[in-house]
Amino acid sequence: MEQLGVARAAARAQTRHERIRVLVFTNSLRLGGSERQAVELVRSLDRSRFEPLLACFRRDGPLIRDLPPDLGAIEALPLAAFWKPGVLRQAWRFLQLVRRRRVQVVQCFDFYSNVFAIPLARLAGVPVVIGCRREEGTVRTAAQRRIERWCHRSAHAVVANGEVIARQLVARDGLRPDRVVAIYNGIDIARFDRLATLSQGRHGVAARGPTIAVVANLRPEKGHFVFVEAGSGWRNAGPMPSSSSQETAPSGRGSRLGSPARPLLGAST
Repeated sequence: MEQLGVARAAARAQTRHERIRVLVFTNSLRLGGSERQAVELVRSLDRSRFEPLLACFRRDGPLIRDLPPDLGAIEALPLAAFWKPGVLRQAWRFLQLVRRRRVQVVQCFDFYSNVFAIPLARLAGVPVVIGCRREEGTVRTAAQRRIERWCHRSAHAVVANGEVIARQLVARDGLRPDRVVAIYNGIDIARFDRLATLSQGRHGVAARGPTIAVVANLRPEKGHFVFVEAGSGWRNAGPMPSSSSQETAPSGRGSRLGSPARPLLGAST
């Protein structure tokens, strides 16, 4: 986040004894990594300093249940496609939203929210506009990469979810280093600790050693073969010091569900 812009937004809010209004924009509230991170941000923002708002293209998905009760109505801006006339109506609604709610920070969480919200937020004069990059961009077309690069350069800052992605934004996309911030994904692990025993019983994983899991869409860019290769490495190297055995438990759906690696991975759901 660009510190100067945030400082100015904070100063204006404090002058009026108001919290900083942060509009979090994500694609939907369906199960996904970016969507989960958007929800975690809305949940964890300090309510004494920030007032979170949430907007998305599709107001559906199980993550709605994880939203905090103090959050207001979710703003839905449904789009069939960027090239259809309906995009103009939703763009106008977005402009009205940020002006009516006097939004001071807009933070995007995926490719489509970058392309839609960054230019409009800058047009509306939002003091701080934050883009994101949560993957290496290998699944985007050349045209999509050019559009997103232009949007990133228009933002005050871009959040990457890893150092490699941050360096890529500077070296390949030409962003200024001081406008790129690496912030790793985070989740509340306490609930996983509480459900660990139940999960092991449900999936038939014996509790005789550590369970090493990967949960992601079974698509090439998710890198499941890295997991497979790592699994081969630790088996060949012998048991881990704290246990005599390890269990692997991949889970997900996608084009790799029937891949040659499946026998090595075990059953997927």
